[in-house]
Amino acid sequence: MNITILGSGTMVSPFKRNPSGYLLESKKHKALLDCGPGVLQKLNQLNVDVLDIDSIFLSHFHQDHCSDVMAILMRRYLLKADSNQKMVLFGPVGLKYWFNCLSLTQGDWIKKLPPILIESDSSEYDWAGYKIKTQKTLHTENSIAYMFIGLKRFFYSGDTDYQDELVKFAHKADMAIVECSRSDKQAVDGHLTPAKLARFINNSGIKHTVVSHIYPENDTPDLKNRILKDNNFNLEIADDLMKLNLI
Repeated sequence: MNITILGSGTMVSPFKRNPSGYLLESKKHKALLDCGPGVLQKLNQLNVDVLDIDSIFLSHFHQDHCSDVMAILMRRYLLKADSNQKMVLFGPVGLKYWFNCLSLTQGDWIKKLPPILIESDSSEYDWAGYKIKTQKTLHTENSIAYMFIGLKRFFYSGDTDYQDELVKFAHKADMAIVECSRSDKQAVDGHLTPAKLARFINNSGIKHTVVSHIYPENDTPDLKNRILKDNNFNLEIADDLMKLNLI
């Protein structure tokens, strides 16, 4: 799997960091992992045809993670996607209600090419040869993290606070994109800080961590050092359009 970071920031980040979005690519499939504002623009910048995207996986329904869903669906409709090119929209419990409420404002076009809606539960879901599992996170009442399991394991935290259940879920992931929204001095419930993230990585044994979803006050040149301190794990700070390879 190849992963391109479309958005490593937040709603209040400067221009260099888009809100959350990640492009997943296998040999025959493309998907989005979260879909915040500006994701469609980044896809255009990369010359990625939205008709080639077969799935969108959402972690939760805050606008910085999902606001471009309708924009992408409308672009597919305007580009004349046929009935055999339906997109899967996968997300937390509440996805169908959320989508149906949004659809009420869209007119008839959304009825002509609706996505296939799948809400996460305890069962597994297959995409591009990967088994996908989800785990509830400490952010909203229905927010989830993802694990993509193939020859290698890829973990995505979505938005979350530290929790033991998520440590177990992320255990020994080969690669992980994990949020680190706030500094330790400005910690808030529902998000990770450098100290919490270091504890999470140490306890989960993640092999390669990419730090994303960074608020401006935490986005300083010493962020990596503030996370590492005396630790020696494999860590890098995300940038928009960074490419990762899960080989």
